[in-house]
Amino acid sequence: MKAILNKLTPEKFEKLSGQVTELAIDNSERLTAVIDIIFEKAIDEQTYSSTYAQLCSVLSQMSVQGDASNGEDSEVVFSKLLVKKCRTEFQKNNLEEFLAKKESELSECTDPEQKQNLKMELDFKENKLRKRSVGNIKFIGELYKLNILLASTMMHIVGTLL
Repeated sequence: MKAILNKLTPEKFEKLSGQVTELAIDNSERLTAVIDIIFEKAIDEQTYSSTYAQLCSVLSQMSVQGDASNGEDSEVVFSKLLVKKCRTEFQKNNLEEFLAKKESELSECTDPEQKQNLKMELDFKENKLRKRSVGNIKFIGELYKLNILLASTMMHIVGTLL
């Protein structure tokens, strides 16, 4: 899956999406792993988030039988797992928690060199978390445009952002 996604561009979409649909995704564990891989790629490579959303649209009707040993006796649907993953990532509030923790460490620090290192670490992590958050929001928007996300979910997200 990772190899296919590394090659995925709008020009190669038809060929590679066909290869993805031919993969042996036959249990909920594999389906979840595929969603995780696509989601991380969409967040990391925001310029291709619409292409990843189109791939999700192709896979949206895919379903597998749930694992009875995990209490998942019913059918597991790709689109429902994907929406749950996006919602969970959106609801995480890592940035504010991280900033509060690091700023308290920074204010308590007395060594100028260590303070500079903490400041650089804070800036780096803050940029990384912001990029991840923006990537998720962009991917959510692309999924909404393809009718994978419901309007009610999108309205909740917009309301939270406002």
